[in-house]
Amino acid sequence: MYSRNFNEEKIKIAFNEFIQLKNINEQLIISPPMSILPEFKLKGKSVIIEIQDILKKNTTYNIFFGNDP
Repeated sequence: MYSRNFNEEKIKIAFNEFIQLKNINEQLIISPPMSILPEFKLKGKSVIIEIQDILKKNTTYNIFFGNDP
């Protein structure tokens, strides 16, 4: 959040409780769209997002989980 010049391949989002990703392929919205969708993995109370695509420079990406988690 609020990162600049982000060039990592993984993002970790920590929650205060255990979560489930039930329909992530139906619920997920990434804006602007990516040509290769990231992989999502659960680890404890965290979601790890592995970016498979190259991020565009000077672009803000938003990830909406919909009703998941």
